Amino acid sequence: MMLPLLGVLSATALISNMDLSSRMAGGSTADYTPWIAMLSYGDVNSRFQCGASILTERHLLTAAHCVSAAYVNGSLTRSYMATVGTNIRDGSGQNYSIIGNHTHPNYAMNQVKNDLGILITNTSIIFSLLVEQVTLNFNTVSEGVYVVIYGYGSSGLKNPLSRELEELEMFTVNSSYCFEETQRVAKEKLGFSPPHVYPEAEICAFKGFGKGTCKGDSGSPLVCSDSYQQVGITSWGIPCALGAPDIFTRLSSYKEWILSVLDEMGYKDELKHTTDNCSSIYDYLN
Repeated sequence: MMLPLLGVLSATALISNMDLSSRMAGGSTADYTPWIAMLSYGDVNSRFQCGASILTERHLLTAAHCVSAAYVNGSLTRSYMATVGTNIRDGSGQNYSIIGNHTHPNYAMNQVKNDLGILITNTSIIFSLLVEQVTLNFNTVSEGVYVVIYGYGSSGLKNPLSRELEELEMFTVNSSYCFEETQRVAKEKLGFSPPHVYPEAEICAFKGFGKGTCKGDSGSPLVCSDSYQQVGITSWGIPCALGAPDIFTRLSSYKEWILSVLDEMGYKDELKHTTDNCSSIYDYLN
């Protein structure tokens, strides 16, 4: 993907070295995922921005850097919209205008931390076989867990975004390895120092060189591979798939904030969530 997979880091020297938007390198066409939304500025074909997941009939979950990038002169751009009910960027699906948002109060743009936000649609999303709520999993995911990432990101920094939603299975890695490898790869291949990795608030996942997030993948959900329950949000990485882990906002660290935002708007009871364990590589070794 990218630093902030979207272009978010442009506010700092770090940003100048990274493309914050991301796309997927080494992925394959995804099976249908009714709980994923596309965010764009009025035209999902030419002005696609980020991915998101459907929380309730009025709310979407995405990365905070996706939300901040949609602001113009201090206000959310009027053309900002979400498209649901399709896995193809071809103008199909149902469109909903975004009329408001809640960005995490401690979001730090320059370091891409506390990178999550909740968007509010203008009308209720109509659920069907093609449009469903995601289930959030607030279990604290450890290393060695099989996860799947999704996105419309490109396969490389100079390549176009994907027309179809892609997916890639990865596995989570420990924070020490994650920090060491993101630092090493960023310095050796791109000549800059990336943000630190905070294990209490971020999940690191890895597949291998040439496989990972890229330009256009930001904001999309990270899910357990066995249950498709969401455990993270695509946040940042070293562009694109250069051999370092990708970093995702850890939902278990933000359970109370997510619930409080939805409760404030009267939608807390509509949220689907659990704390089930996700399958890990160790389950298959025992």
